This record gives sequence, C-alpha cells and structure tokens, in this order.
Amino acid sequence: MTQGDSPDDRFDASDDEALRWAGDESLDTASPQKSSARGALSTGVEGGQDASNAGAAVASSTGGALQLVALGVIAGIYVIYSVGWVAAVFRDPVTLGALLPEIMYQLGEALAIVAPAVWFAVVLVLTRGRRPLARFGWLAAGLVLLVPLPWVLGSAA
Repeated sequence: MTQGDSPDDRFDASDDEALRWAGDESLDTASPQKSSARGALSTGVEGGQDASNAGAAVASSTGGALQLVALGVIAGIYVIYSVGWVAAVFRDPVTLGALLPEIMYQLGEALAIVAPAVWFAVVLVLTRGRRPLARFGWLAAGLVLLVPLPWVLGSAA
C-alpha cells in the first residue's frame, strides 16, 4: 500500500457482496411501507388519508401488540396447566388389576397432559379470520375447562 492509497481502495464491489444476504433488496423496499402510518399521523395527510384514519391505523397496530402480549400470557398459563397435569400424574400413580383399564387410564392421563396445548392450537387455527373477542372467549373457556384439578386441590382430590 502506497502513501496516496486509502484503505478503502483495496476493496472492490465484489467484496461488498459478502456483506449482503440474498433477499436484502426486498427488505429495503418494505421499510417505507412500515413507517407510513407514523408519517401519516405526524403530517396529518398522506396518500389521501386524513388524520383520523391514520390514527385508527396506529391504534390497530397497538391493539395487535396487546393481543400478542395477551396470547403470550395465555399460552404461558396453558404451559403451566400441562406441567400441572404432569405433576398430578406422577404424584398419584394408579395401578389397576386388568390390562385394558390400565391402558385406558394411562391414555386419559396422556390426553390430559396434551389437552391444553391442543386446545390453544385449535383455537388459534379455527378463529384465524374472526374477531379477537371470539378468539379470547374460546381461550378463556379453555382456561376454565382445562384446570388441572388434581394438582390444584392437592392429594385430597
């Protein structure tokens, strides 16, 4: 390297390709669309939208964030329910005299363990295009119906 050369002269355009991932171009075009709601709120008018429509767009995005947080909390409760069913199954082992009743009882225990996760997944799939109130109503029903009562009540159950 001579005295007049800058360190950047050593690199050519092919070296710049190593710093980019395939598909970065599509991400660069998506960023202006993302900030259009904020820009519409600050300027008042953008693309024929008035300030009230822009405010509604921003409010709906924050509503989506609240729904996401609520879904996370409810999913956490369902995980706790599954752990409660596992604890209840291992705390009170049941042995029956015949083989078929034993198999059926263990099948019921296994279904009780996976029921909270299955309920959550089914509600999310079946209420995809519906109002959030319907989704949270079914999730609340699952929170009531799937409580691991043997774990909650202790060994008295």
